[in-house]
Amino acid sequence: MGKTRPLQFAAIASESKGSVPSVDLNETLVRHWYAANDYTVIGGRIPVAIDGSTLEIPNTAKLREVYGETGGKQAPGLAHAQMSHAYDVANGICLSAVLDRYDASERDLALRNMQAVYGLVPQSLPISWLFDRGYPGLAFCMQIEQMGAQFLMRVKESFYLEEFAAVAKDGWITLVVTKRRAQELARAGNPLPVGTVLRLRVIKITLANGNQEILITNVPATLLAYKQAEAVYHLRWGVGVSR
Repeated sequence: MGKTRPLQFAAIASESKGSVPSVDLNETLVRHWYAANDYTVIGGRIPVAIDGSTLEIPNTAKLREVYGETGGKQAPGLAHAQMSHAYDVANGICLSAVLDRYDASERDLALRNMQAVYGLVPQSLPISWLFDRGYPGLAFCMQIEQMGAQFLMRVKESFYLEEFAAVAKDGWITLVVTKRRAQELARAGNPLPVGTVLRLRVIKITLANGNQEILITNVPATLLAYKQAEAVYHLRWGVGVSR
């Protein structure tokens, strides 16, 4: 028989004050799970995916005020919120979830989830953070590195295309913030000084349908081999799936 996965309740931390019973219960469950179970790791780490989505919530005046609304002048507003969650893809357990305003930054919510998870799992248990195509950016990668965290991100083919073209399958590149890139980053609200350097490992995976996926990471091959990165990819994004 395989390992028993925990029965989890919907547990989303919001900006409201006070303790939320379902959140407290989920945190207790997560702490117990990693303390009492023979959990699965890949490359000595648990692979934790962070993803976000927009939720339509009950359309009350109070919730529209607290979380924001969609719609324009010609259409009635509908209450929506931004949700982000952290999920251990190797063990099938939701570690943390947060709910915030509709216009909240997914990257900011991701960082909040990371901090929450660090408070739940044993400090001796390393984590590989998995992010999809909407997250990667020089400033975000730098933020995660400054936290001392390790990541694996799926990126678009157009992401630093010229530099990535130099890697056939698995290799390191150096990205430098030029004056032009600094201006672009500043306009996007993610300023970095000219001359900032970021080293990234680029991993290219060919799927069964012939399509290629590109991953970036700050984890060396000595800690995350190509085959392990490939296994994590299929756990997070599905076998042979490319959108």
